[in-house]
Amino acid sequence: MRRLFHPFVLVLSTILLAGYAYIAARLTSTAPLRMALAAPFVMVWILPVVYWFGNRDRQGRRHEWVQTLSFLCMGWLSFLFVLTVGRDVLLLVTAALPPLAAMHTLLDEAGAAWVPVAALAAVCVGALTALGGPYVRRVDIPVEGLAPDLDGLRIVQISDLGRSSCSATTTTIRVRRRGRRTSRRWDFMCSATPMSPSRVARHAS
Repeated sequence: MRRLFHPFVLVLSTILLAGYAYIAARLTSTAPLRMALAAPFVMVWILPVVYWFGNRDRQGRRHEWVQTLSFLCMGWLSFLFVLTVGRDVLLLVTAALPPLAAMHTLLDEAGAAWVPVAALAAVCVGALTALGGPYVRRVDIPVEGLAPDLDGLRIVQISDLGRSSCSATTTTIRVRRRGRRTSRRWDFMCSATPMSPSRVARHAS
């Protein structure tokens, strides 16, 4: 219970409540829609409160799916907020400028139903792009006085801060599988995010 009164949790809860109130007021008009809109906000709230302040190394498909869904909700709400603000700004600007009256009428008649759909499309594009990764950036680092036996040593570093141990583990497994399918191999691998050693070991061979 003490975690609920942590300053970070209080600030996060305030931001989420304010964001929910704004988006619900601008995009919804019925109670069922507002209840449905609350679900992704709850999923975003669960991620830091339950996992970041609790046991971050929970294993199992259920925890992996919950964290993945939380990240997807976070992305959708981010796009939803930006698009909602953008729509409101356009409505205000076009209403204030008579030459843009036709555009204002078009925006007003189009309603707000397109906003969550556009946000969902943006998340889908981002998710598909992420599934194609991780992407490799090769950096040659000259080291003065390096022993000849270490010349050409390849180290793969996975910089994945901010993600859950489950998703970071999945990323690492994907890197290993990709390395086995290509000629670009490495000597060592390190990660900046905690992972599940058991899951990595099962797919390492």
